[in-house]
Amino acid sequence: MERCNPFYCFICNRTIIDDESQYNHFESHLFYKPFKCLDCNETYYNKSQLETHLAFTNHFNYQKYTEIKLRKFINSLGALSHQMNITNEKNIVSVVLVTKQDNESVGRCLGGNVIKQEVETNINKNTIERPSMIPVNYELERVDRSKNLDYVIKMRNDGYLDIRKLNSQKFIRKNYIERWCKICNKIVSGTKEQIIHVFEKHLNLINHRFLKCYICSSKGINNKKFIDFSSVMEHYKGTKSHRDLVFQNNLMDGYKGNEQFVSLDGDNDILYRYEIEFEKCFVEK
Repeated sequence: MERCNPFYCFICNRTIIDDESQYNHFESHLFYKPFKCLDCNETYYNKSQLETHLAFTNHFNYQKYTEIKLRKFINSLGALSHQMNITNEKNIVSVVLVTKQDNESVGRCLGGNVIKQEVETNINKNTIERPSMIPVNYELERVDRSKNLDYVIKMRNDGYLDIRKLNSQKFIRKNYIERWCKICNKIVSGTKEQIIHVFEKHLNLINHRFLKCYICSSKGINNKKFIDFSSVMEHYKGTKSHRDLVFQNNLMDGYKGNEQFVSLDGDNDILYRYEIEFEKCFVEK
């Protein structure tokens, strides 16, 4: 079994090196039972508990379901863990406060980067005001969360947005995919048409191309957008400067690497909403 990359958990205050994904680890810190037996509606904290239940009861049907707010929260924990691992707690220096006649200049050093904030000196004698620990103006690079992949809700089953996989009979049988839309009560013949159908008919989106090559977009080479993950993979194979790279889908929930191959040009929850609607339409459960 391929080992997961080590990561720092600020809740355990230790580096996790077990065969465990960052997402599943943070989920274990919450009193939440995502595994559900559909035959009796019993819920469990982890898959091993569920498997024990299935073995004793001879039940077969189950699912793992996570609320969107919880997935956003866990993704935020993962992003915070990554930043704390880079910064390292030892590099955080205590706040230094220097009082002047006109203003109070607050300086903080975080990982070698100095953060400064000006605080008004008009303080009521009956109150004590603390400078905000998150300054409004700072010298660190600003992060646009809408374009930060750490905040994207990734897909549990990226095959729903992959024409190559949707054309695979093995994938279709394994995931109980039908050509019949259960909501519209009509047949949608092609795999590309299935993807477009979900975006246009059930998400009410005219645009259905949200995927971009991370390398090209970050370098400003081109702004071409793709409809599915297999199209991005073919782009890597057909681009001379990308051919030495082995494409991996970093927008899949189980991705264990650190490199970025595909970026998202849309709302951070668009993949999650698409996945939910695709299952409602075409997955027989």
